[in-house]
Amino acid sequence: EGLPMGDRIELLREAGVDDDAEAAHIAAVSEGLPFYLHLAADTAREAVPPGVAGVASHDALLRRFLQHVRRDEVKTLELLSVARSFDFEIFRALTSRFSLPNTRSTWEGLASYSFIRPAGNGLVQLHQLMATALRERSSVEATHEAHRELREIWEDRGAFREAAYHASVSGE
Repeated sequence: EGLPMGDRIELLREAGVDDDAEAAHIAAVSEGLPFYLHLAADTAREAVPPGVAGVASHDALLRRFLQHVRRDEVKTLELLSVARSFDFEIFRALTSRFSLPNTRSTWEGLASYSFIRPAGNGLVQLHQLMATALRERSSVEATHEAHRELREIWEDRGAFREAAYHASVSGE
């Protein structure tokens, strides 16, 4: 799932978080996601006044993250956040439908982020913290269109539970 609590605290100490309460808070809300831990430590130092225990908001963390990601990658991640799990073919189908880059190298770049983890059977999934934040950025129309595409994909694969989930969420 993520790093154990002790490892989270150690990583935060190495990142310069010296306050015990702040380190414990960041470690708890990070759910052990290394990327989130680093980003939270960096962003908290910029967003929270010195001497005040706290962590930057999810919005501040997402804004900071998005500064390091190409615009088309952000849109792709927003679309993928709609899926509970996905693979290269799902990535290709969604990016094709929305006219986004969908090369193998684009896939490999996205799949290498620490917030994308194996989900079994060749599938991967976005860490819940990142998926939630990215879903909130996407328009209702794009989200519904992505769910419709995902329903078709899962239906074609005979995965009717996933197909039904996406159909119900999209209002079909």
